[in-house]
Amino acid sequence: MVSGPRHLVIVRAGDSSLHDAWLTPEEDRDFCLAVSFYGKAPERWVAGADRFVEAKGPKWVPLADFIDDNWEWVSGFDYIALPDDDLNATATDWKTLFRTMRELDLDLAQPSLDYKSYWTHQITARRPAYRARITNFVEVMTPAFSRWALELLLPTFRLSPSGFGLDVVWPVIMQEAGKRLGIVDEISFQHTRPFNGNTPVDPAKSAEAGMYSLLAHPPVVDEMVLSQVFGVSFPFDPVVYSAVLAQKGQHG
Repeated sequence: MVSGPRHLVIVRAGDSSLHDAWLTPEEDRDFCLAVSFYGKAPERWVAGADRFVEAKGPKWVPLADFIDDNWEWVSGFDYIALPDDDLNATATDWKTLFRTMRELDLDLAQPSLDYKSYWTHQITARRPAYRARITNFVEVMTPAFSRWALELLLPTFRLSPSGFGLDVVWPVIMQEAGKRLGIVDEISFQHTRPFNGNTPVDPAKSAEAGMYSLLAHPPVVDEMVLSQVFGVSFPFDPVVYSAVLAQKGQHG
């Protein structure tokens, strides 16, 4: 177990995952790493993981399976992040994210994205003037949960295997519970790969790679389920409610 605050990062990792860089510099690492692997060469990532499992398929159902199967361990952490594997970040960046969540009492948050990133929602781009923004939106790319929030939101993972619509439903549930969520500008990660968007992919090839097929399971199916269960509508407009100004001399 890594010493320091009780943080956990669970990554859905493929063969080209970038998560190895998240472990350095070692002196700043204050989290455990779990790898849920969907690629072809598992031996590459076993050694660096505190826990390792192989699981094909879309991101959210395998994550739900891992969390359910390891709940006694997972529930021992204060904050749990569920990032994609194509993010450039360091142990220092993760440390900053978790520390800011703790200090600002955020139960659900994400790091902002730097200006070299591929992004879908402009609200996720970093605003250097702020330490964090309180929003009605945290993207499914890099969500970080308090233990309380993870337990509350975990059932939604299985309702949307694609992840589409989860970032609309989560704020509704969190706000009804009187909890805050936001985007942390004190640090920014770089998202390195273009999005699939709504471009169909070959189901056979995507299955072979352990990836999700938008052709085999259109995201609109998941949005329809979430809309019916939670009464939300799509699309929606991300909103910034307030912001915490950056600290003097802050760097990141």
